[in-house]
Amino acid sequence: KKMKVPFTLIFVLLFFTFQYISVEASVHDTDYDYFERKDGIVIYRYLGDDVNIVIPNEINGKPVVEISTKAFKNKGLTHVEIPETVLIIGSEAFKGNSLSSVVIPNAVTEINYSAFEDNKLTEVKIPSSVKRIMAFTFNNNELEKVTFDEGVVEIQSAAFSDNRLTHVTFPTSLKTIGANAFGGNYILQFTFKGPIKLEKESLGLMELVNGVFTGWY
Repeated sequence: KKMKVPFTLIFVLLFFTFQYISVEASVHDTDYDYFERKDGIVIYRYLGDDVNIVIPNEINGKPVVEISTKAFKNKGLTHVEIPETVLIIGSEAFKGNSLSSVVIPNAVTEINYSAFEDNKLTEVKIPSSVKRIMAFTFNNNELEKVTFDEGVVEIQSAAFSDNRLTHVTFPTSLKTIGANAFGGNYILQFTFKGPIKLEKESLGLMELVNGVFTGWY
């Protein structure tokens, strides 16, 4: 004889089975909204309350490869560690926080416009993997020092404007500096190691002496 299973028992078993599947499907890092693509994870929104954060290098076993547009904008952050897996930092990704320092990972190839605008950064190093520094990327910080590795070819408009820079040495790889890129800083001295195309007022009011621009904005 075949044993009959009561309908109510089947219903209960199915209910708990679907509950389990539903929970498993929704499990993720609750501090972040993200989506997956072929090469890894893109974080597009920070949901946490911590202001001192370490962004994970992987989620669901996949590397975090991009911090998307406005993902951490206006979150009151005072410290952030960006993982070495990140390739792209989106527009306004960290805008409007209180970051005093940040390390740009060596794998990063794109830092999009206004990515770190309106913070309190005092120093930054641009790795050789970054070829272009987009408009307003570091505008309105407290930068006193910026270091460029060989590899950067373009600095766009207002990228470092409204800071506290007094001296900048450019790499030989640099070809173009955009309008007002270093406007609104303190007394400045720029040292060039090679020929560069300067757009109007890219350095403010400068005077060229033996390959070095000196003056003030």
